[in-house]
Amino acid sequence: IKTGDEIESLAEEINTMSRLLQKTFSGLEHQVEAKTQEVIYLKKYTESILMSVPEIILILDPDLKVEYANAAFEQLTGCLPARYLKNTLPEISLQHSKEWNLLSKEVGKYQSGIKKDRLPPSQSDSNYKAKDPLAPSEGDANKDFQNTITLGDQNFAYQFFDVVLEEEKAQRTGLIMKDITEEKLLLDKLTQADKLSGLGTLAAGIAHEMNNPLYSIMGFTEAILEEKQISKIQPLAQKVLDRSKHMASIILNLSGYARSSAQDTLKEIDINERLEAATEMALMSSSSYTDDIALEKNLSSVPSIQAKPEEIQQVFLNIISNAVQAMEGKGKLTLSSQQDNGFIVVQIRDTGPGIPPEYISKVFDPFFTTKEQGEGTGLGLNIVHNIVEKYGGNIKIESEPGEGTTFVISFPVNAKKNE
Repeated sequence: IKTGDEIESLAEEINTMSRLLQKTFSGLEHQVEAKTQEVIYLKKYTESILMSVPEIILILDPDLKVEYANAAFEQLTGCLPARYLKNTLPEISLQHSKEWNLLSKEVGKYQSGIKKDRLPPSQSDSNYKAKDPLAPSEGDANKDFQNTITLGDQNFAYQFFDVVLEEEKAQRTGLIMKDITEEKLLLDKLTQADKLSGLGTLAAGIAHEMNNPLYSIMGFTEAILEEKQISKIQPLAQKVLDRSKHMASIILNLSGYARSSAQDTLKEIDINERLEAATEMALMSSSSYTDDIALEKNLSSVPSIQAKPEEIQQVFLNIISNAVQAMEGKGKLTLSSQQDNGFIVVQIRDTGPGIPPEYISKVFDPFFTTKEQGEGTGLGLNIVHNIVEKYGGNIKIESEPGEGTTFVISFPVNAKKNE
């Protein structure tokens, strides 16, 4: 363009601007391409990680349909994406359909809780804080893989998490399932070992408890055989009868405990009855040093719960045995029960030395014990904790060094075993 100096100068500026725009646009294209490749790489990298982890990872939409599943899920179900995407869990696998249906309902309940209690705040909110979309939810019912499900011969612990997509109002729900089959088998074996250990202690206590009346019976019988006066024989015979009845009650209690241990089904359990039976068993198994232990009972009439007798009795037996041992033959054992806000609350208090504050948070850990080597497995209270939680209950400890310890065990009135 050469129609004048001003027009020529303007044309040069336009040409220069055009070249700059082309250069800038070209640079932006390269940046977009680089960012696109970076996103693709990160997507593949993330997918590779998710597909490699041994835990099952699922993402479900608000309609409970699967949006994503990793390789562990495909391996468990034998289903490919074409089969499971956009289908609900019960629709995907006909095998174990009952279990998948129950799990799907749990997801639904969890999502209802999100909508009701944990709706994501708006980014315009001054208190808004971005959240990791894969961070586990803070709901009390969703801590540390406490929920379990059995699929065939495999046991899984599972946990939900919120998947928050900022551009969408409807939240997704994540589900992680961890195979705990081997852990459960090991725990079952350790539980059995703890029972056998307790049985050995119980047997020694029973032998001690039986010997006393047995020797009395032998002595009174010899006296009867040597006694010539009929009037003196009757009191001796009455003593033989009394000691025999005492031995019979020991055998009866032991037989009842053995029968309850053999039961594998839920039944109506009288909490007070189990508490008293466990107390008698604990005192019997530790009879060599319970002479100066006073027993106080404050038992209220409480509803029954559905449970395995063996497990409820094991809870009380472990705690009371520990209390008796802690008092070392002298002190006071107080038992109480009451109904409070839909829970049956049992308190077991001893006047022993108490538990140091630094140990309170550890007493339910597996293998933790303050006893001498060979005197305990360190599993008793861990088993107690697991049993109580299995029935939807909770257990806590109140203790002051030198003041004794109180175990507070709570079971919901409608307690049933949570497999």
